[in-house]
Amino acid sequence: FTVSRPMFGSVLELLPPVLLLKPTADGGWLEAILRRMVSESALERPGQRVALSRLTEVLFVEVLRSWIASLSPGQGGWLGAISDPHIGPALKLIHENPERPWTLSDLGHRVGLGRSVFSARFTKLVGQSMHRYVIERRMAEAAFLLETSDEPIARIASQVGYETAAAFSKLFHRHHGMSPGRYRTAQRLDGHQGQPHGSEVNVSD
Repeated sequence: FTVSRPMFGSVLELLPPVLLLKPTADGGWLEAILRRMVSESALERPGQRVALSRLTEVLFVEVLRSWIASLSPGQGGWLGAISDPHIGPALKLIHENPERPWTLSDLGHRVGLGRSVFSARFTKLVGQSMHRYVIERRMAEAAFLLETSDEPIARIASQVGYETAAAFSKLFHRHHGMSPGRYRTAQRLDGHQGQPHGSEVNVSD
C-alpha cells in the first residue's frame, strides 16, 4: 500500500511489523475476501486490476479494524484513540478543520468533557498533547498542499491556521527540517525522478 496524504502515512508507521489475525466470531469476512481475491486473480478479464485493488483495500480496512479492537487504552496512538467516544470525535474535528484555533476548552466542550479531563484523556490515549497533535496535523496538511498544489505559501499558511507566512515558515522548518519553498522543490524533484511517495506494507499468508 502507498498513501498520498502525509498525515495518513502515519497509519502505516503506527502498525507493528507483523499483524496476526486470530479467528473471531465474525471471522467469515476474511475467508470470503481472500477467496474472492483468488478467484479474481485466476482469470484475466476487464476491470481485474481495479477489482483486486478495491478488494485489497477492503482487506486492509478489516485488518485495521481487527487490530484497533485488540488494543488496550493508550495503545496505537491516534488510531487506537479514534474508537473512544470522546477523543474520537475530537480527532475528527481536528482532521476536518486543522485551521481552526482549537483550544482544550473548546474541543472538550464539543465532546462533553471539561478542559482538564479532556486534556488528560487526549494525552493518555493519543500519546501526545492536543496542542502538539494539532501542530503535527497542520504541518502534515501543509506538506500535502505544497506537494500537490501551486498555491502561494502565504495562502497555504492561512489554510492551515497561521496568520503570517513568516510564522508558518518558521514552524514548518522546525518540523520538516527545511523551508516550505525548499520542501516543495525537493518533493517535486523526487516525483520527477519516479521515487514513490508514502509507505509500503506487504500482505502475506
